[in-house]
Amino acid sequence: MEFLSRHAFCNKLDGLVTYIWFRAVRLRTSSLLLVLFALGLVTSSVRSQTPTRTDNLAQADGKTSTARPALNFKLYRGYLIVVTGSVGGLKNLHFIVDTSASPSIADRRLVEKLGTRQRSESVSVPGGIVGAGRAVLTEVHVGPIVAKSLPVLALDLSDLGRELGTDIDMLIGLDVLAQSSFSIDYRARRIFFGEPPSLPLMIPMESGPPLVFVLAVLDGRASRLLVNTGSSDLMLEGAAGEGIQNVKIEQPRLAINAAGGEVVCKRGTVRSVRLGEIDLGEQPVVFMNRSRIDLDGSLPITARFKEVAFDFEHHMLGIRR
Repeated sequence: MEFLSRHAFCNKLDGLVTYIWFRAVRLRTSSLLLVLFALGLVTSSVRSQTPTRTDNLAQADGKTSTARPALNFKLYRGYLIVVTGSVGGLKNLHFIVDTSASPSIADRRLVEKLGTRQRSESVSVPGGIVGAGRAVLTEVHVGPIVAKSLPVLALDLSDLGRELGTDIDMLIGLDVLAQSSFSIDYRARRIFFGEPPSLPLMIPMESGPPLVFVLAVLDGRASRLLVNTGSSDLMLEGAAGEGIQNVKIEQPRLAINAAGGEVVCKRGTVRSVRLGEIDLGEQPVVFMNRSRIDLDGSLPITARFKEVAFDFEHHMLGIRR
């Protein structure tokens, strides 16, 4: 399984500091959830699998009914989507919809409450090795979607819940949600499942689930970006950030991860971010001092968009501004 950690070690938003895997030395970013992007964890061997479609999705494919199943959500910090779901008979759980999480992440307390066996594992992060747990959850329900058997990473999400003011039981990624195409309506605060409508901007997906990448042009430079509902800032890695012109850079900040290693991060501004025919203009950006060969960074999906659609049947990402 490949696990890509795409969220930052310490994040500061309006004075809010969240520690998830790192203790930090006053690193200022405006993203709250960056556990999966900055770490860039890669554990070997088995790829995460998208759960098999179930009969609950008979209407969600948009072909047998004009009504699209919907799921209400709450929005935190203008970008974090929290929905209600259930796992193994435990109901009214809180899930963050995070398209950068692969595999999905469960809070250790939830795994223990379910009595699910965990396998301890060491994973590499910049600067050292930290421990995590692996488990397989059964009967994970999110709207009309059911994952009968879902491999997850088990982490302590209690700090995240305290900072948001609500318990967070899981970060749900596309290893769950990609059973069906879906669209996020930020104005209505609802997720609609099934074939989505055609939106004004349609961008080809460069890869399919459990991770979706698209091409964007940053100050004239083509970049392959991870579509990320778990972050509020554009993030660029190593050489990708160095190759962009006309970037304003603030003073670099130092963070120290849980393994004791140092990670340097810079914050700045990119003058132009173009998606297809739309130029989003000047955007804040976080530069990481590390590089991956499979991506240049991540594209934040937030409430600055009115609607965003993940059309897996046609391999398109749709956006309405």
